[in-house]
Amino acid sequence: MVNLPPQLVPNLHESLLDDISWAAENAEGSEDKMDAAIEQFVFCAPFAVVEPDAVGHMKGKKPEKREPRVATSGGSSGPPMSSSSMLFDRFDDDLLTQKAYKTFSFEIGWRRFIVGAIKVEHYRQCIKQMKALF
Repeated sequence: MVNLPPQLVPNLHESLLDDISWAAENAEGSEDKMDAAIEQFVFCAPFAVVEPDAVGHMKGKKPEKREPRVATSGGSSGPPMSSSSMLFDRFDDDLLTQKAYKTFSFEIGWRRFIVGAIKVEHYRQCIKQMKALF
């Protein structure tokens, strides 16, 4: 969803759900219907880590060498980092990460990525939140 007016982003997410619903309704045979019965999504989003300096301004933080961590949102281990320290390239990635029930992060070179799993009903809630922003 790059280079789009942000007002269009919720409609694109909604279109994805509409297309999946259409595929499920028009599937021929039991195997196709099972393939179209999607209950959750997996997403991957680039992000940067920021932390406030002494004055309260946010500043970038260089990645540290470490192993990827797996975390369950809301679980005892918590997310890989606090969501306030994560700066996403796109606003919808932030909302999806907040609603994800499982996340983990990894690095490729200097870039950091978060992978999350989100249930369809929570994905719908994210779309409503996106629409409320505009």
